[in-house]
Amino acid sequence: MTSKPQTSTAGRSCRGLNTSGAKCRAHAASNGWCALHDPAMAARRAAGRRLGGERHFTPHAADASRLPAEGIRSVADVLALLDYTLAEVLAIDNGIARGRILVAIGGAYLEALSVGEFETRLMALEQIIAQRGGGIRDAQRKAIAAA
Repeated sequence: MTSKPQTSTAGRSCRGLNTSGAKCRAHAASNGWCALHDPAMAARRAAGRRLGGERHFTPHAADASRLPAEGIRSVADVLALLDYTLAEVLAIDNGIARGRILVAIGGAYLEALSVGEFETRLMALEQIIAQRGGGIRDAQRKAIAAA
């Protein structure tokens, strides 16, 4: 049986230290460093990390300036937030999580629209009562007395 000739770097470990301070156990190149600890490759490693981050960055799909500046204070503000969120979610790759978010946003739209409709109807009733000369309390008293 023949054995492979060993090179001068065979069995050599890297001169670097890992994050816990122990000696790196990776195979060393001829300069005594592994690819992760070689000071001459630091710029290449940094460029690779930067490129990896850029590839995984998803830019915003919606315009955040359209969100209410003072926070959510009305049904219109809720709808503006839902519009923004929907635009952001539609830009995400298709998947189960995206589908669940879209269903939740749809339910939130229905709830906001329902509350908005009740709010509009209530304001109309209050105006009718005010035009007839009674306030809300008068209308409540009359309704209780009639019952």
